[in-house]
Amino acid sequence: LEEKQQLWTFYQSSKANAIILVISDLTILRNFENRFLVMVLQFIIAAIAISILVTALISKKIVHNLLLLKNAIIEAKRLNFNKKVFIKSNDEIGILAREYNQLIEKINEYDQSQKRFLQNVSHELKTPLTSIRGYAELLKQGGLNSEKKLYSIDTIINEVDRLKKIVNQIIDLSKIESFDGYFKFERVELNNIIFDTLVRLQAIFEINNIEVNFNPSKEIYINADV
Repeated sequence: LEEKQQLWTFYQSSKANAIILVISDLTILRNFENRFLVMVLQFIIAAIAISILVTALISKKIVHNLLLLKNAIIEAKRLNFNKKVFIKSNDEIGILAREYNQLIEKINEYDQSQKRFLQNVSHELKTPLTSIRGYAELLKQGGLNSEKKLYSIDTIINEVDRLKKIVNQIIDLSKIESFDGYFKFERVELNNIIFDTLVRLQAIFEINNIEVNFNPSKEIYINADV
């Protein structure tokens, strides 16, 4: 045998009274061991690299979703309630985004109902105030007979009562969370509403020498809160 590092292994058989000698080259075993260790090291490095890559991708996605939520919250602070967050993940951030969208929808509904209410209130306040001013100016100018004076005073009192009713409604509405369902709409004849409005504004017409002819040809029914 050549002179080199070898591994001698003896195997003895108890039945055949024989001894088997296996001689292995340690250089080959060491080369195999080194290659195996290199393969294990390469596998560990690859696993670490993949883990870092996956972690980076997940972190990037999380940061991106958080930035979407942040931008939406900034828009909400600016009273822009139309910006929703579209995150399709089922993790905690996705759940938070869906809850945020539902909250924004509720706030937007409330904001829209509040704007509609303020528009209606502005219109309701303008009509009686205009009527009161008109009849007050007529009384200030004088020259009215007793019947017209009494009619003017009664009209002013009625319009003041109407304003008081509107103010009480505003106070009641400030105590509830939603305006939806507060107003009671019913079927009414539109010509009657127009006629009552013209009567209340009669003083304005007289002061400004305006002649109004209202002769409806047919009845018109609408749904309104009267």
